[in-house]
Amino acid sequence: MGAGSVAGKCLFCMCGPKGSLCCLVVSVWGVIMLALLGIFFQIQAVAFFEDIESFDLACNSTDPSPTCHCDPLHKTHCYDGQKIKNAYGEIAISCWIAAFIYVLFIIFTAIMTFVNQKRAKLSAQ
Repeated sequence: MGAGSVAGKCLFCMCGPKGSLCCLVVSVWGVIMLALLGIFFQIQAVAFFEDIESFDLACNSTDPSPTCHCDPLHKTHCYDGQKIKNAYGEIAISCWIAAFIYVLFIIFTAIMTFVNQKRAKLSAQ
């Protein structure tokens, strides 16, 4: 078996050199972005409050709960502080899980990039 026949048989090649490099760059960006989002949700950044409004955060203005806070101007806008903290935490965990999945993609695409480079070297010989 010559080097050319080994280079032609690539059982693990699922994408070419350009595709694997592109996926690697996108995956690195995904990890950075999702990790930052996870941090911002963990510290309960006010800028992301609109993103958690799909959760059931409301409480009754007559609720004796110490975590129920109402807008002084609009008594109809009452939110449960504990529910808000829980929602921020759930979204932060989801962001970190997604970032971990992107780390797995980074490992996979790094392997594909290495395999493609090795295959190119063998075919050049």
